[in-house]
Amino acid sequence: MFFIRLLMIGAVCAIAACSKSDGRQPIAANATPSPVTASAANATGPISPSAVSAPSDGSAPADGPCSLLTIAEIHQAFPDPKPGEPEGARSCVWSHRGGRLSIVIASSSSRSLREEASWFTGDSLDPFRRDATANVRFESLRGVGDEAIAVVEAADLRRGILDHTATLLVRRRSRQVTLIAPALVRRDRAEALRLLEQLGAAAAARME
Repeated sequence: MFFIRLLMIGAVCAIAACSKSDGRQPIAANATPSPVTASAANATGPISPSAVSAPSDGSAPADGPCSLLTIAEIHQAFPDPKPGEPEGARSCVWSHRGGRLSIVIASSSSRSLREEASWFTGDSLDPFRRDATANVRFESLRGVGDEAIAVVEAADLRRGILDHTATLLVRRRSRQVTLIAPALVRRDRAEALRLLEQLGAAAAARME
């Protein structure tokens, strides 16, 4: 389970370490995985700074990933947020009373965002349930960056979903940002999607 193993976007892995260790493969067999692993998406432990590659392509904002959201914006979604703590060059984590909000920046991959979101959530699914992916609802959000897809699903063994997932992937120009907020699963799903949309729009506006 993600919460037991290690946020999506546990640890953010280097590209060479992104293949699944349990035999599951990314959506596109020949695609290069994003620098963010699916297991990073929902884990609540800190992201190892050594697991985050320093950006050489300008994908991280000049002021760092913690500059993409303000405390005031986060406070609208979560109670008593603490200042953001950078976790390597591409990630920032804000602790709050209900858990953690994480954000991870990367360059956009060659895959579609829908493929990226499907691969990203793969580790939260039962590998022995071929129908598990069909039980995940991928929500396209308009007006957030150039393209945005959100996933909000509570763990449900009957549907083959092993872990809580509340993740938003946003693309703008050549950059991609992933917000991970597992605590939102405790909210009404429509409210969780609204808050992800709100946070994603704020972050995307600063992805210059």
